[in-house]
Amino acid sequence: KQEPAPVKQPKTIEIDSTSSNASHHVQLAALRSEQEADTIWKKLSAKHGDLLGGMSKKVVRADIPGKGTYYRLRLGVPSKDAGNALCASLKSRGQDCMLVR
Repeated sequence: KQEPAPVKQPKTIEIDSTSSNASHHVQLAALRSEQEADTIWKKLSAKHGDLLGGMSKKVVRADIPGKGTYYRLRLGVPSKDAGNALCASLKSRGQDCMLVR
């Protein structure tokens, strides 16, 4: 029997680590440029200011083999429960969201 080829993991590079005390992160979007991530953050923080006010974004660059480079827009949260609650609130408003570690 032949072993399956290992799955290549994307190379991840942190660009802005303003939420370094967070144990978990909420990902709001994966975009093609850092500028797009900044633009989307401004729109989302204005639209959902009651939920996102005072939070700092974190943009993580991911080089994905065969797909290119993406910039993941994330927010640091203190716990899994806090992240799930934030995502539930955002999803109820039609905003995509997922908890990542």
